[in-house]
Amino acid sequence: MAAVALRLLAAHLPGPVQGTEAVLIGVGFVYAGAAIALRYTPWGETPVGQLTLTGGGIALATAVLAVAGPWLPDLVPLAIGVTCSFLLTVDPTQTRRFMAAVLALGITGLVVLSAEALLVLHRPPLELAVYGMVLTAIVMLVFVTLRLVTDRLNVEVHRTKAIANAAQRVGWPLTSARSPGPCSKLPASPTPLPTRAACSSTIPPRTP
Repeated sequence: MAAVALRLLAAHLPGPVQGTEAVLIGVGFVYAGAAIALRYTPWGETPVGQLTLTGGGIALATAVLAVAGPWLPDLVPLAIGVTCSFLLTVDPTQTRRFMAAVLALGITGLVVLSAEALLVLHRPPLELAVYGMVLTAIVMLVFVTLRLVTDRLNVEVHRTKAIANAAQRVGWPLTSARSPGPCSKLPASPTPLPTRAACSSTIPPRTP
């Protein structure tokens, strides 16, 4: 949001447009603070909560860029950067349906801004196509990286659980080397216990 505000400040917008953008950016800062606070609540951890927060942020960013669009020659790359920043805020461990919904929200905002760049700014369609391919490559790279990291974490979690279950079946104590259990603090016996042979030799023979 701060980067977008600096770009709008450098665009030298007309007076009425500056007032509208000031209101929208103020609402955006308030929304960003509330979204960060809600993201770490139990509701913010749910797919519905994350989708609601992401959708609201994308809609607000689309409104900010759409109002200033006629005075922004770099409207499309700026919109791509904002959309990618929202895609990076979602939880990568969610389901594919959730990730597809987030991606659909981002694409909807980009379609609106691309249409404005094509119809109002008269940007060439080839330029928009190039930006679209760049966005596709970035999204694929982000999701593949997140999926690899998530799969690696799942493998490590399953391996740790398997080792713990095997140790419980064998009967090994699950104590750490740094924090030994209470049994390790018991002193060793000063004399060894007698063996079975020694005990049998000390029993006197039975007399008839």
